[in-house]
Amino acid sequence: MKIKTINISHYRKVYEAQINMEDNITVIVGANNSGKTSLVEVFNSVFSNAKGRLCFDDLSAVECQKWSNNIYPKFYDVLTANKTREDMVSALCEIISPSTKPEDAILMPPIELKIQVDYNEKEDDIRNFADYIMEFEPSNTSFYFIYRYALNVPFFRKAIDCSSIVKLLRQDRKMIK
Repeated sequence: MKIKTINISHYRKVYEAQINMEDNITVIVGANNSGKTSLVEVFNSVFSNAKGRLCFDDLSAVECQKWSNNIYPKFYDVLTANKTREDMVSALCEIISPSTKPEDAILMPPIELKIQVDYNEKEDDIRNFADYIMEFEPSNTSFYFIYRYALNVPFFRKAIDCSSIVKLLRQDRKMIK
């Protein structure tokens, strides 16, 4: 059994990358500040419990800036409107993840790793993966794991509801005018 390819998207400086794992050795080379360390760190986050998990700081800075530029005017309008705290929280969450039109959600692109594992059907024991494999073509000897880090909208709602900005704006709306 062998990891064949790893596709990474929206992780720090790595917008999109495909790494083909060779049979004997795979070498990652590049100029300084090109993302080599980021690749090692994302591998540690996904494949090792010692390093921890992905977090907000691992999102692409470029994508965060695009998202902020897109979302800021909409948030500003809500936060400067004369609304109750509950209405502000609902309106902010509705901007991020609309209940009536989920396709209009304005979400950060998630960090995603797609890991292709190849196996030899005669030599490899895949019992540990049997619950995850559903293949109708017996000649297919690959399966994928997808590891995804994305915005949790209920957690976002709770964080916004508890945020000091909403509390402060409720007391003094002149702060951002």
